Amino acid sequence: MYLVSQLPVSLSCYQSRNQRTHGFSLIEVLLTVLLVIVGIVAVVKLQSASLQVSKDSRLLGYATLAANSMIDRMRSSKLDSTIVDSNGRALAYEGTISSASSLPTCYPTCQGTDLVLADKSSWFDMMNNHLPAPSATITWQDLKYYTLEITWRPTGIAGQPTVESYKTEFQL
Repeated sequence: MYLVSQLPVSLSCYQSRNQRTHGFSLIEVLLTVLLVIVGIVAVVKLQSASLQVSKDSRLLGYATLAANSMIDRMRSSKLDSTIVDSNGRALAYEGTISSASSLPTCYPTCQGTDLVLADKSSWFDMMNNHLPAPSATITWQDLKYYTLEITWRPTGIAGQPTVESYKTEFQL
């Protein structure tokens, strides 16, 4: 009869649980790689959204600058009686501006309605240089003030065209 201690077979597969194994298991490595990939994807998406917000902010800044430029042009011509009537209404500036017309031959020394055409044309060229597919509408409201709305069509995050706008009200 053999005693257990006298068995010739090595029982290394039954090592003590207190004995430490070296290295990482495959599951630990896969989980670490998965977490790193999820982190990188999140950072890339955040960067993309940040760039889109920055672009939208820049375009809104250009639209604000363009609106203030047109308001200044209208205010500088309010003393010209051929442009502004007795109610303070500048009829020649009203309407939609969606394309540049050719500058009048009198430019830059234009007067009256030729000055308005020159203002609208050079103003639209300025907008067209900074905003994608711009358009503007100037309307007279309640015999008191003007509304100026500028719209443009930037490309959204997914490449889909969107319509953005900036609207302001002012008096001459």
